[in-house]
Amino acid sequence: MPASFALRYTSSFATRFASLAFALLLAVAAAVPAFAATPSDRGKYDALLKRMDEGRAVEANVFSPKAWKRATEILVTAKAVLDQGGRQNDADRMVAEANEYIENAMKAAEVCKLSLKEHLEARRKAQDAHAPTLVPALYKEAETKFLEATASVEGGDVKGGIKKASETRPLFDAAEDGAIRVTVLGTADKLIATALADEAQQYAPSTLDAARAARKASSDILTKDRYNRTTAVAEARRAEYEARHASNIAISVRSLNRNDQAWEKLMLLYEIQMSRVGKALGWDTLPFDRGPIAAADSMLVAVAGLQGEHQRLQGETSQLRGETARTQGERDAATTQLRADMDKMRDDIGRGLQGVLAHLSVTAAQGDPAELTRQLDARATEMLAERASLEERLKAAEARVAELTATSQQATADLEARRAKDERLAKARTMLNPSEGELLVNSTGDVVLRLSGVSFDAGKADLKDAHMPLLGKVQEIMKLFPGGNYVVEGHTDMTGDGTANQQLSDKRAFAVMQYLRQALAIPADHIRSIGYGAEKPIAPNNTPAGKAKNRRIDILILQ
Repeated sequence: MPASFALRYTSSFATRFASLAFALLLAVAAAVPAFAATPSDRGKYDALLKRMDEGRAVEANVFSPKAWKRATEILVTAKAVLDQGGRQNDADRMVAEANEYIENAMKAAEVCKLSLKEHLEARRKAQDAHAPTLVPALYKEAETKFLEATASVEGGDVKGGIKKASETRPLFDAAEDGAIRVTVLGTADKLIATALADEAQQYAPSTLDAARAARKASSDILTKDRYNRTTAVAEARRAEYEARHASNIAISVRSLNRNDQAWEKLMLLYEIQMSRVGKALGWDTLPFDRGPIAAADSMLVAVAGLQGEHQRLQGETSQLRGETARTQGERDAATTQLRADMDKMRDDIGRGLQGVLAHLSVTAAQGDPAELTRQLDARATEMLAERASLEERLKAAEARVAELTATSQQATADLEARRAKDERLAKARTMLNPSEGELLVNSTGDVVLRLSGVSFDAGKADLKDAHMPLLGKVQEIMKLFPGGNYVVEGHTDMTGDGTANQQLSDKRAFAVMQYLRQALAIPADHIRSIGYGAEKPIAPNNTPAGKAKNRRIDILILQ
């Protein structure tokens, strides 16, 4: 075989052999699964995540930003290795390296905090004011500058870091101030903007100005002292109220401009709201026929009366509580004394017995039975006398405790009875309109129904149909105080003859008494009438208004 042919044959064979071997390797690779790492162990990685949470809690990411950034980068790489099923040793090595950076960052953070100690307060105050969420732009500007300062300290330039940190103080102050203003004035600003959208500038300018003035007052307070929150908030709340008020007025006036009939509806709407108050106080109708001022005056008079009665009841309640407390104190003192007396009695008896036993021992030792008997009789007599004395003292103490207990119980019962009466009085007062009369309590505790609404014709004593609604209320009030005696008094002004006035007042009182006696089935010996004429005026008789007050029927519910 020629050499050239052999060479070509050998080369061709080698090439075919290599190709065959490569194909065989591919087949084997296809037939045998590739090597896969065992499932990754993420325990160390999870522990590192927990340690990073602890580092964030002490702001290691802020006060040691470089080390923290490097730890974060390594952690991302370690996670990728674990997620892709890489080698466990590589992941563990990365986790250990990241953990070392975190530990260094936490230690460096403590050093950085000490270096920047004088410049941390402004940042803390801004955070306490929720500046990161309320004014994020202002806070981010300050925080970015602050991170430059911490990075300088971490890099060894402590002096430069302190200088940069000092430059952040006004920035954090501005962020804190902005956050406080958003907290205090944010709602007022929104409501004022809403009022402007509701055209309050055109339809409710005075009320809108009041809102703006209150808002400015709040802002001025914060400018002077941003920590004077109480006063600033009070002004801001007033601004919110006036802004809402302006919106409501503007909306109402705009609707009135579109419909002239809406004026009457608006007036009636306000009268309805005032009537709700009147009904809550027991008035069926307020005097709107005399205008809104008259209706308001009626309510103010009634409210003033209720306030005065409330103050009086508070005074009486305080007095009763004081009396009850004093009685309780006396009872406690008596009980303590009683216990002391009983203890003393036991001690005396014990000492007496010990003395007798000791004496018996001495006498027995001397061997004189007669003397022993005599001494025993004498000592027994003394002890009986002492016992009788102690029993008397004990009985006296028990009697005192019983007396104080009864007094305390009576005071409690009186307080409860007075409370119940006060509740009935309050309910009765709500039944009468000011034009019908008023309910009083005289100096002896009797309830007085002063009825100015029972008006008779001149010189007449006949009840009319117009009197029936008021007399119906009188019956309901009298039912609140059952089982008592009643006196119906008639009164006139000084116009005319005194004798005639007395007789007329007597007839009018009798007419009312008869009606009530029959309506409520009151026994005749429980109700009577009397006319006083002009003898007991309650107002001057030189004015029409005073005379009208003096012409009245008083019903006394005797307590």
